[in-house]
Amino acid sequence: MGGAAPPFRAMADAARNGALIPDPAPHLSTESLIGDWLDHPTGRSVLIDLLDRRSPDARALYAIRMLPLSTLVSLSNGVITEEVLDRMVEAANRLIDQPSVHPATAHLFPSAPPPAPNDWQEPLVEGRFAGKTVVVTGAGSGIGRATTLRVAREGGHVLAVDLSTLRMEALLERNLDLDIAGVVADISTQAGVDKIAVEVGNRLDGLAIAAGIADNMVALHEVEDDLWESVFRINVDGPFRLSRRCFR
Repeated sequence: MGGAAPPFRAMADAARNGALIPDPAPHLSTESLIGDWLDHPTGRSVLIDLLDRRSPDARALYAIRMLPLSTLVSLSNGVITEEVLDRMVEAANRLIDQPSVHPATAHLFPSAPPPAPNDWQEPLVEGRFAGKTVVVTGAGSGIGRATTLRVAREGGHVLAVDLSTLRMEALLERNLDLDIAGVVADISTQAGVDKIAVEVGNRLDGLAIAAGIADNMVALHEVEDDLWESVFRINVDGPFRLSRRCFR
């Protein structure tokens, strides 16, 4: 069937073209298509955050965008439960109903700390990073995202680094007015470090390394060697190699 693009897709395309369009009003549900969640600027952020916590790569969602969200329960073999989806729907619709929530916290899933009160405003130091270039790793979520937005809002140029293509796209699409460039790279590999260094070029004034993983918070005897080695590759070796490469 032909015709116009779905409303959420049309709004996403308009946002990428620079149009200032607020989040659409319609609520999302577990029976909304996965494609509708991906095309919805608020639903997309919440969905990416959910999948990032429970799967290595959320890009597979695009292959099943015509299925309802509820099918993730069976497709994930129980990793994603109906309760999790219900919480996600609640979070997304709450953010849709409260567009004044600060964008630096708007992506957070309800398991994270709640957003600041609507009457609180982040104090900014105008021009503090003017003319400065700062690299931020783990920029797609959490501390890395907050650091990226803070530096950019205070006049800096940020090279945002993240392992997730979806998180990077969401960061850039929601902050078109800020001087943020994105690179998808894995700091635990030399190829990833070299890719970041090429994007940095000859000017670097600061490096904020926020990318990191934990050992799943399990008992010591349950931590496998592969997981332990990954923790050190990402949390220790990666920051060392990236710092050495960028500042030599």
